Amino acid sequence: MKVRKLAVSKEAPDLGTFVVLGTTTAVLIALGLGIGYLADRSLNTLPLFMLIGLGLGVAGSIATVVNELKKYF
Repeated sequence: MKVRKLAVSKEAPDLGTFVVLGTTTAVLIALGLGIGYLADRSLNTLPLFMLIGLGLGVAGSIATVVNELKKYF
């Protein structure tokens, strides 16, 4: 028995996809910085948690972009 593979059409991402990715990236990084800044102010540890928040925001942004763009490759 011969197995046929189904053709999967992968369309190119449109402009809306890139707008959403850019907005999500900006929000995640700003949110990480903001929460880190507030934690630093309350704990008097400036800039420790702000840098941790920045790292988490960047990591979350990269994960979001990779997951979204996997659909097209």
